[in-house]
Amino acid sequence: MKFNSYKNYLEITGSFKVLSSAPLNGGFCECNKIVNINVDGSQCSNDKPISDSFTEILDLNETNLDSIVGFMTGADVSKFYQGSADIDIGTVHIWITAGIGSSLEKDTNTINIILVTDINLSQTAMANLFIVITEAKSNALRYLEITHDGDLITGTPTDAIAVAKNSKKGDIVKYSGVATPLGKTVYSLVEKGVIEALEKQEGYSVNRPILHKLKEKEIKIEDMTEAAFSLYEGGQYSETEKKAFQNLLKQKCKDENIKSLIESGMYLGRRAKIQNKKDQAYIVADELIGMEIAQYIGGRNALFNFVRYDKEKPGILKKLDNNDIFLDDVIGGLIAGCMTRVYEQK
Repeated sequence: MKFNSYKNYLEITGSFKVLSSAPLNGGFCECNKIVNINVDGSQCSNDKPISDSFTEILDLNETNLDSIVGFMTGADVSKFYQGSADIDIGTVHIWITAGIGSSLEKDTNTINIILVTDINLSQTAMANLFIVITEAKSNALRYLEITHDGDLITGTPTDAIAVAKNSKKGDIVKYSGVATPLGKTVYSLVEKGVIEALEKQEGYSVNRPILHKLKEKEIKIEDMTEAAFSLYEGGQYSETEKKAFQNLLKQKCKDENIKSLIESGMYLGRRAKIQNKKDQAYIVADELIGMEIAQYIGGRNALFNFVRYDKEKPGILKKLDNNDIFLDDVIGGLIAGCMTRVYEQK
C-alpha cells in the first residue's frame, strides 16, 4: 500500500477489496486505487456525469476509472487527518477529510472516511465497521456541538465511507463491532480524526469560544449590541459606550461560569425543541438562567434590566423568542448584565 497527497486529491494505491458508499464505483468491488478528489459546486452539477470530475482531475480516461474507488469533497484535501494503529491481528489506517461549511444543503460539504487494513476482514466485518465508523463520526460531531437549524448534526447529506482490505493472509475476522479490539480501535481513530479534520478545515474545536458558538447560531456581537442599545436612552449612544459594551461582552463570555450557563441554555433549548415544548407561563427555567447570567455580571440592578429586555425583546431577542424558548433569555441576560455595567460606568 502507498499513500500520496496532491493539490487536488489524495491517493491510496495497492490491491484492495473494498466496501464503500463512494460516488464512483461504490458497493463491494476490487480496485487498485482509492482517491478522494476536491471539487467545487460546478463540478457536482446534476447534468454532469460523476466520472467527468475524476477524468479531469486525475487526467485519465473512462476505462482507467474501472479500477478506482472515488470520493468527492468540497473540503481542502490538503487538510486531511491521517491516523493508524496496530493491534494483535494487524494494522488499521484511517484518512479523513471533513467539511461542514455554512450550508449543509451544499453537495460539497462532506465528511469522507477511508479505512485500509491488512486484517483479513469478512464482508460482515467490513459492514460492521461501517456502523462503527458512522457511530464514531456522529459522536465526534456531538462533542463539537455543531448545529444546523438549531439541531445537532450527525453528518452531512453527502458523507461517504470506504472499508478496504489489502491482504488475504491470516484467519478471517468475522466480527468487528465496538465490543472487539478492532472495533474499539477504529472508533477511537475516527472520533479523534473527525474532530481534528474539522479543526484543520474550519476551526471547529471542542473548546472553541462561546462567542463562536453563538455566531454559528447567527447571533453576532453586532446583533447583541443593536438590541442592547435599542432600550438605551432612546437608542442614542456614543462609540465609546458601544466599545465598552462589546469589550465587556467579550470579557464575560470567557468566564467559565457564564460559558456554563450559556451552554446549559443551549442544551435545554435543543431538548425543548425535540420535545416540542412551548414557552408557556409555567416554564420559568429559561428566565431563571437569564436572571442568573444578568445578576452574575451586573449585580442585583441587572435583574431589573433583564425584565426590561425580556418584556420588550428588541432585535435579535425577538427573533430568538420565535425559535428557541431558552436562548432568548440567555442572550437577554447577557445583554442586561453587560448594559447594567455600562450604565454604572457613565
